[in-house]
Amino acid sequence: LLQVIRRQNETIAARFDSRPRLALISVANGNLMTETAVDLHIVCAKRAGCDVENIVLSKDISQSELCSTITGLNAREDITAIMVLQPLPDAIDVVAVINSIAPEKEAEGLHPANLARMFPTSLLSFDFDIGAPQALKFLLCAYDLYDSGKHWVVLAQTEILESDIIAGTNIRAALVGAMPPS
Repeated sequence: LLQVIRRQNETIAARFDSRPRLALISVANGNLMTETAVDLHIVCAKRAGCDVENIVLSKDISQSELCSTITGLNAREDITAIMVLQPLPDAIDVVAVINSIAPEKEAEGLHPANLARMFPTSLLSFDFDIGAPQALKFLLCAYDLYDSGKHWVVLAQTEILESDIIAGTNIRAALVGAMPPS
């Protein structure tokens, strides 16, 4: 699947003389899961033909400094997508951080404008794709399951859905956004 995406990204790069570029933001918190997630995102993005700007911020960063960093990335034309990895320090409001990302650059479908667009009853349309639902659609299509008429069962840890608002929202948004047209 990454090879197919890589070929698509190479076509885009040839046409526009620019490769997709992900700004991956994390806070150095000593959390092994965060470090592993950063490494995994970088490897997958590069295999998919994307450039990655890995931004590791100090564990002492303030919310205003983090949002200012994001605002700067929003303004850069070379940044195609922005992703802020969780967890963030307790003093930082995750919702404010997600809202500071420009909806057209927010990669996970967590921005309220993007969440609203994913629901089948939404009158808002997308001019761009959101990573999580598109990845799920792509995976299902690769195995001819997307329009198969089959029922889907998605298993997720209850603890994640209940305790981590961002992860839970991402899972739910991906499921809603990936539903085949009826």
